[in-house]
Amino acid sequence: MQTKSDGKWTLCSEIRGLRSTIDGLLTGEEYSFRISAVNETGKSEPKLLGEAVVVNDDTMEPIIDLICNSFSVKAGDDLKIDVPFRSRPEPEVSWNKDGVELKETARVSFLTSNNSSKITIRNTTREESGNYEITLTNTVGRKSAIIAVTILDKPGPPGAIKVDEVYADYISLSWDAPLYDGGCPISNYLVEKRDIITTTWKTVSATVARTSIKVPRLTQGTEYQFRIAAENRYGMSHAVESASVVAQYPFETPGPPTTLHVAQATKSFMLVTWNEPASDGGSPIIGYHLEMKDYSSIRWTKTNRGRLIAETEFKVNGVEESLQYEFRVSAENIAGIGPYSKATEPIAARDPCDPPANLTVTDITRTSISLTWSKPENDGGAKVTGYIVERRELPDGCWLKCNFTNLQETCYDIEGLTEDIQYDFRVIAKNSAAVLSEPSQCTGAITVKDNVVLPCIVLDNKYKKLVIVKAGDVLRIDADVSGCPRPVISWSKDGQSIETKARIEITSTHTTTTLLVRDTIRRDSGQYTVTVQNIAGTRSLSVNCKVLDRPGPSSGPLDITGLTAEKCTLTWGPPQENGGAEILRYIVEKCETSRVTWTSVHEDVKATTCKVTSLRKGNEYIFRVKAVNEYGEGEALESEPTKATDPFTVPAAPTDVEITSISSETMTICWKRPESDGGSSISGYVIEKREKSGLRWVQVNTKPVNDLRVKASNLCEGCEYEYRVYAENVAGLSPPSIPCKLTKAEDPQFLPSAPAKPKVIDSTKTSVTLSWNKPLFDGGAAVTGYCVEYKRTDEEDWCVSVSNTENTEFTVVGLTSGAEYVFVVKSINRIGVSEPSPPTDPQAAEDREEEPQFNISNEMRKTLLVKDGTSFTLTVPFSGKPVPNVMWDKADVDLTARASIHTTDTVTSITVEQATRDDSGKYTVTLQNVAGKVTCTLNVRVLDSPGPPCRVAVKDVTKSSATVAWDTPENEGGAAVTNYLVDIREVSNKGWTRVTDSCPRLTYRVSDLQEGGVYYFRVTGENQYGIGLPAETKYGAMITEKPSPPQTIEVTEITKESVSLSWIKPENDGGSRITSYRVDALENGQDKWVKCGVTKTVHFVVYDLKEATQYFFRVRAENHAGFSDPTEMALPVLVKGQLEPPEMNMNKFPDNIVYVRAGSNLKCQIPLTGKPAPKISLSKDDVVLKSTMRFNSEVTPEYLIISLRESAATDSGRYDICASNTSGASRSFVTIVVLDRPGAPVGPIGMSEVTEDSVSLTWLPPRYDGGSPVTNYIIMKRETTNADWTEVSSVVVKCAMKIMKLITGLVYQFRIRAENRYGISEYVDSATVKVDLNYTVPESPSPPIVTSVTRESIAVAWTEPDWNGGRPLIGYHLQMKDKNSILWQTVNKTVIRATHFKVTNVIIAGLIYEFKVAAENSAGCSPLSKISDAVLAIDACEPPTNVRITHIRKTSIRLEWLKPSYDGGSKVTGYLIEKKEGERDRWTKANLTNVSDTHYTVTDLDECAVYEFRVVAKNAAGSVSDPSATAGPAMCVDTDAYEED
Repeated sequence: MQTKSDGKWTLCSEIRGLRSTIDGLLTGEEYSFRISAVNETGKSEPKLLGEAVVVNDDTMEPIIDLICNSFSVKAGDDLKIDVPFRSRPEPEVSWNKDGVELKETARVSFLTSNNSSKITIRNTTREESGNYEITLTNTVGRKSAIIAVTILDKPGPPGAIKVDEVYADYISLSWDAPLYDGGCPISNYLVEKRDIITTTWKTVSATVARTSIKVPRLTQGTEYQFRIAAENRYGMSHAVESASVVAQYPFETPGPPTTLHVAQATKSFMLVTWNEPASDGGSPIIGYHLEMKDYSSIRWTKTNRGRLIAETEFKVNGVEESLQYEFRVSAENIAGIGPYSKATEPIAARDPCDPPANLTVTDITRTSISLTWSKPENDGGAKVTGYIVERRELPDGCWLKCNFTNLQETCYDIEGLTEDIQYDFRVIAKNSAAVLSEPSQCTGAITVKDNVVLPCIVLDNKYKKLVIVKAGDVLRIDADVSGCPRPVISWSKDGQSIETKARIEITSTHTTTTLLVRDTIRRDSGQYTVTVQNIAGTRSLSVNCKVLDRPGPSSGPLDITGLTAEKCTLTWGPPQENGGAEILRYIVEKCETSRVTWTSVHEDVKATTCKVTSLRKGNEYIFRVKAVNEYGEGEALESEPTKATDPFTVPAAPTDVEITSISSETMTICWKRPESDGGSSISGYVIEKREKSGLRWVQVNTKPVNDLRVKASNLCEGCEYEYRVYAENVAGLSPPSIPCKLTKAEDPQFLPSAPAKPKVIDSTKTSVTLSWNKPLFDGGAAVTGYCVEYKRTDEEDWCVSVSNTENTEFTVVGLTSGAEYVFVVKSINRIGVSEPSPPTDPQAAEDREEEPQFNISNEMRKTLLVKDGTSFTLTVPFSGKPVPNVMWDKADVDLTARASIHTTDTVTSITVEQATRDDSGKYTVTLQNVAGKVTCTLNVRVLDSPGPPCRVAVKDVTKSSATVAWDTPENEGGAAVTNYLVDIREVSNKGWTRVTDSCPRLTYRVSDLQEGGVYYFRVTGENQYGIGLPAETKYGAMITEKPSPPQTIEVTEITKESVSLSWIKPENDGGSRITSYRVDALENGQDKWVKCGVTKTVHFVVYDLKEATQYFFRVRAENHAGFSDPTEMALPVLVKGQLEPPEMNMNKFPDNIVYVRAGSNLKCQIPLTGKPAPKISLSKDDVVLKSTMRFNSEVTPEYLIISLRESAATDSGRYDICASNTSGASRSFVTIVVLDRPGAPVGPIGMSEVTEDSVSLTWLPPRYDGGSPVTNYIIMKRETTNADWTEVSSVVVKCAMKIMKLITGLVYQFRIRAENRYGISEYVDSATVKVDLNYTVPESPSPPIVTSVTRESIAVAWTEPDWNGGRPLIGYHLQMKDKNSILWQTVNKTVIRATHFKVTNVIIAGLIYEFKVAAENSAGCSPLSKISDAVLAIDACEPPTNVRITHIRKTSIRLEWLKPSYDGGSKVTGYLIEKKEGERDRWTKANLTNVSDTHYTVTDLDECAVYEFRVVAKNAAGSVSDPSATAGPAMCVDTDAYEED
């Protein structure tokens, strides 16, 4: 060797081999070496060994020298793997298995030297199979290698067993190969079976090479289980067992047949028909089984006696006449007998009903036809319940229903027809056994057009005169009518339309009309008019009718005038209905409200007014009037209850009591007049005082005070007093006023109060004289004078007439004549001037007017006595300026008609001729002029027989007697009544019987009466001038006793202001019907019972009670004899609100649904509770419903009642119910389902998959199913060249159907109807469609693209053709070939449904393949696509991992990554680096030469630009991996982290 610093060569070593290590060198020194060979002859020339070497430590990245990368070992043997390597410095070694680090155990050991690592695993098992990875790491780098280890063992169990096909005698099975094959191929599979009821397994086959098998020779219906084990050269795997499976046909028993019905029924046989089941279970139907049973039986009997019925109809013989039968049918196929259909409705074994006869057209218009017919001669043993009318258009129309509701009459109007179209009509009868007759004989061709004939009415001659009918008889008017079109008939009375009621019946046919009025009454009198009308015109005829009867009630109201405590005057109008005869007289009666009997006032009143006297003060009366004609007494007109009281009461209390003047001993108290004087002028006031410390009120004045103020004296100085005031009139003292506030008695001094309002006592054209009173209050100082002021009414300023005058009278002079003035007066004391008095009324400066006055003597004011039948005159002198107007008046009498009145400027007189008792009374004369008004009353008494007694009543009724009581007549005829005559009659008799003619008292007891009889009583007064007018009881008196008291009064409900009571009827009604009950209440702590009301039922609700107050209640029963003793409650009732929120109980309505047939009425009662009674709100579709004649709701104490009349399909839906009270609210709903035929299916009808002989139809179910599920759809078709519809199918269950066997080239239209148990819907028609082939083969798909490749499989994909040929694609066909071959082979055995496919089992590793694909639709396959790119069948290399950015500069970025985990079976030869700048989508290459290292610096980048990077690996076989994960983004800027490599 030779050093660089020394040129001398020195001997380093002598060796015999070809390798030597030189020791003892200096680090950092550069050495050159040379070598010479030496033999026995000598040394050769030296040879220089390469270049000079600098002595430094030598480092090297680990290198694994793997001889083999896969090992196989038999299970149980030891596994030993020795891996040589090279590395400097010596590396750290680690072992992993399937990503998990291995550690030394009793079975696993490692041995590592400086150039190799060895792993030993003892007693290997299959779990040791897998990929083992050795990793070497030193300071230079890291290296890994993967070694595949296979443990040779028996395989794992196969995958789960799948049952692919099941039949009656074989089952096809398949399974997946074991996940672990034991390190060698599966040689075969062992398949075993066993019956599920045994435990013994039988071998099916032990040599199955594939993963599927067909197990034959099985027993039908037996349940089997299978197990399968895999076998290789090392043994048999564990077996996997299948689920149990029954060996049976792959189809089910058929479904139930449809549309089962009795097509024909007689008394000896029935013909039953049905349709095939909607599903045959997958196997053809081989026959049917039909069963029947009596409707009242539960046992079904077979009718076909073991023989299968091949057809879909069967004739059942041997039925018993009139019995009802039900039928059901089931279908049978190879799999067995299916379920039975629904049973038919019960059908009676009766002969069919005959068709209707004599079908006749009675009327024709341009849109309608009227038909009539006769009932069938033979109804089939059951009553005919309705008819079906059908029509068809001629010549080729089909028969259509005209009526969709039951028709019970033998006539019908068909509307909605088309003008000038010919129709044919027929009628079918239906009886109560639901049997339809054959159609009647057709009418023949009928053309729909107007045939106009003027309507005509023909009446019998007897109707041309006045028709007289007695009350209670029947009024009948018959008329014959004619006209075309058939006229509309209407009846009216006195211009008002007549409606059919309980008594009135209108019957009309095509030719006649009849009006029938039963039980005629007086109101039936009048003019009856029958009117017939059609488009040709109108005709009317009238019939006058008179009903003879008692008169109606008098015209009301029954007015009561001139009411006092003793008398009143009644006024009424004549009856509006006189009963066909003249009113002869009126009967006037009265009754006290506390009694039940009526007393006659006058029996023979000719006028419509009557004076009632002898009233009792404070009693309440009811009056009534009855008109009388020759047919009897009419109905009574009653007045309102009226109390006999004077027209005045005590006044109201005075108001605004205040103290206006105070001294140490006196106080002046002022007040205002009461708001009401009670109808009588106030006579004075009473004042009371009370000291602050006292409890008793002390009267201040001993005599009534007439002024509005008073002075209280003798007060104690310093004491406080309060005062109250009473007003007094003839009725008595008013309530006290509100006391004034407490005031202390002390001496104040004030201005005096103003004088009272001055009075004008005289006036001239230039002066006015005033007078006034001293002020009530002098202010504590004497009044020294008065100041008088005046002003014109049209001016604002006041003028002082005198500033101080001591008099209380003064004349203001110097006024303008005719001008109008007002005057005030002020009081003056030493304190000053008071406020002005109230101004006088406006007074004109003119001469004064005189008020009128009477100039009569005291003798004229006495009562004038006049004898009956004579005349009398009243003369009254008077005076006044100007001359007053004179008016004469007498209560309830028009004096201008009854008397003669004569008046001059100074005298007025009135003369009455032929005086009667009615002329007695007060005559009032009134004088009035501009100065005033004055009235004078003169009394006249006419001496005559007395008027009728008052208030005739029956009292003290017993079982055999009654007491008649009355009052003296209001008009005694000018002399006292000295005697009374009493008469009696039974209610059934018209004649009166005299009981007594000598009765001086006002009562009389009548005995020996019949118990339970009803009697009327009459009383007549007598005085010195004769026998007067009679008065009778208004109502008949029943001879009976009072009832016993009601029983057990109970409280049923309490609210905060009411109490509901109930009780039990009395045990004894006293011999007459209980007419009413009276309920009284007594507040706890009070002693007066208050009447609450009267009711005819045994329950009553008492309202307007005080909350939180206790009440007692009592009930009395009333009959004709009067009230019973009361039944009282033992304990008081506390009035308080009982709160209970509303609650609706819907338990009896499953799913809250209520069903009703269309056209029927619905009454739904929903239990409802709540206190207080809830209020109900009903809504539908969020719209609040209001009560109508058809739909309304009612709330009772127990139920909410919803009523619906004549229900229709539109009434179906959900009805929301809201019940609310003060305690809360409750919501619920009820769904009303109207059972009807369904609506039409919802269109439009969809048409698809149109071929040369078929069309697929789709539609939507009806929006309204009629409340019953749609059972089937009826499909019809027609060619557009033909108007006839042909039925395609009537048993379609789904909303789709494929119509087959159509003729190519024809245009079709389709019609669909829905059917449920209540009928067939209207139809929906489709658009027209031409049946033809309108599609071709599709275009070619895109060329296939290889998406993934391995050495055993290749996955390819493609896109659909741009055009599918007009039909949906069925699938694709894929072809492939070796690139070096010319033969293409089809890859797929079945059509490929997707646009991708994975090719397996035919790929040979290392070959290059090409692919092409074709699409297929119903027309065929498309041309093949273009050929794909060639692809090599090798395992793909995996992408690099852990790509990262390590250094960044302004124009460069350094990347590092790890090698791929799997190199695809070939060594990785290089890498491709790609970059993407910013937001761009395009990746570009970053390296132009091959990069073999796992790092690379990308240069020529833009400063501050943002980049992303990815790396692709490539192996020696040419396989390129997928791109790695993206690194970045990163911005190109200088960083301190970068160092020069």
